[in-house]
Amino acid sequence: MTHSKYEREFATRFAQLGTDLPPYIEEYQFSDRKFRFDFAWPEPQHKVAVEVDGGNNLVVYSRKLKRHVAVGRHTKMKDYEKLNLATSLGWRVLRITPEMLRKDPLGVMETLRGMLIKEDAK
Repeated sequence: MTHSKYEREFATRFAQLGTDLPPYIEEYQFSDRKFRFDFAWPEPQHKVAVEVDGGNNLVVYSRKLKRHVAVGRHTKMKDYEKLNLATSLGWRVLRITPEMLRKDPLGVMETLRGMLIKEDAK
């Protein structure tokens, strides 16, 4: 299984800061359309996923459109389809960027903790 360096960074931060959280499943296939989450907690009491977006901040100027357009790999129609399907199936998806992991890893884990622990308390 191939992981981006940003997915590995999330896994490292989770191991450091998320020790009180339930374990995740990597590359979890959540639909018959072969969509996968980078990290998931598929249990009914959670149904939480993390998507680590690595290439979404690339922008180029289009002479044809006469404006800047996003060209990163997380700006494709399939990504929108995936997230819309996940939402329609009751998933809560936390999308994080490498910058979020670098600048505020504790904040990322606190947000995730709130999503997972909040459901456990019900």
